[in-house]
Amino acid sequence: MRVVVTGGAGFIGSAFINYLLDNFECEVLCVDKLTYAGLRKNIKHDVSFLHKDICDVSVDELGNFDYMVHFAAESHVDNSISNGLPFVKTNVEGTFNLLEIARKDKNLKKFIHISTDEVYGDMSEHLAINHSATEKDELKASSYYSATKAASDMLELS
Repeated sequence: MRVVVTGGAGFIGSAFINYLLDNFECEVLCVDKLTYAGLRKNIKHDVSFLHKDICDVSVDELGNFDYMVHFAAESHVDNSISNGLPFVKTNVEGTFNLLEIARKDKNLKKFIHISTDEVYGDMSEHLAINHSATEKDELKASSYYSATKAASDMLELS
């Protein structure tokens, strides 16, 4: 089994890779741009590593794979308020690029897209009416981060 993990050097992506390799026999390719949120040393296993922006990754670089787990994203809300453009590029265009690559891979069993609760708006509004957000709730983005993550969710669903 071959798994491509984007954003795999980040906090959650690296925990996923470590869990995967602690519990399953598989080959992992980690794709990460290694910006402010990613550290290669977070991954405690020896994995293949592609240091690249997901917007620029190609079919040839990824090869065939069984699963793609997509964690990669611009993720700091405060950064998105000061400059939303990197969020549009990575979270929307990058996700689109990965979906197109995955669509062309005949071996693909599953594409797993990791989102955020931020797409449902301010949680204090949900708590005020004693409601836990679910995937059926209305999207209510409140920053460029949450808006671009909602857009990437919609791309993945289409």
